[in-house]
Amino acid sequence: ILLTGMAVEEAVAVAERIRAQTEAIRLRDMPALRMTTSIGVAAAHPGHGTLRAWMDAADAALYVAKNAGRNRVTDSAAPAGAASAAALSTSDR
Repeated sequence: ILLTGMAVEEAVAVAERIRAQTEAIRLRDMPALRMTTSIGVAAAHPGHGTLRAWMDAADAALYVAKNAGRNRVTDSAAPAGAASAAALSTSDR
């Protein structure tokens, strides 16, 4: 999802709302099914150089979220070693 005109904190908040709403979905025919979402957020900046580099930054943040336990939102600006601090979700399902 491309969010223009937002600070990275705002984009992270949008991603967190998407994550939480996905987690809240319950299917009538499969009530035990639980869906989760891991999202990586990356703000565009001149240092990326190319669209691919920007997408790679978001992808790297996504994998930090997944490796930190999934069902999380992680900002690419957060240090890789701070995955648990950068992961905004409190749910680890």
